[in-house]
Amino acid sequence: MFGDFHADMALHHTVCLAFIALTLGVYNALPSADLVVWSVIWDSISRMLASSVWLNLRAFHRESLWLSSLFAVTFLCVRVVEQVPFVAELAVRAQVALNGSALSVGTGVVSGCWLLLSMLNGYWSLQVVKMVIRRVAGSGTKTAHQSKTR
Repeated sequence: MFGDFHADMALHHTVCLAFIALTLGVYNALPSADLVVWSVIWDSISRMLASSVWLNLRAFHRESLWLSSLFAVTFLCVRVVEQVPFVAELAVRAQVALNGSALSVGTGVVSGCWLLLSMLNGYWSLQVVKMVIRRVAGSGTKTAHQSKTR
C-alpha cells in the first residue's frame, strides 16, 4: 500500500514543490498585478487541502465506508465544484489587474502549475466517482465466492 509508485502522485507533489519554491523565491518581488493572480490561486489551493484529511485517514482505515464517503464527498466538493468559480475569477481579475501588461515568468509558471493541478483533479475526480460506483455496486450484491460459501 505505501510502497507503490504512482506517476500522478509524483507529478502532484512535484508541482506542489514548484509552488513552494517559487513562493519562497519570488513572492516579495512581484508586481501588485501579479499578486492578484497569486491570491486567487492560493485561495483555490487552500480549499483543495480539505480533502487531504480524509484521504490520509483512509490510509489507516482503507475499508471504512464512512471515511471513503467523507473523502469522496469532500474531494468532489472542494476539488471540483468549488474550483469552477476560481477559473472564471482568475480570468477576470487577472485581466483587470494586468490591464494589458504581461505576467511575470514566476506567475506564469505558478499559473501553469495550478492549471496542471486542476487537470489532475479532473482525472482524480473520475477515479473517485469510479470508486463510489464500485463501492455502491459491490455492497448490495454477493460475489460468486460468497454465494458458494453460504
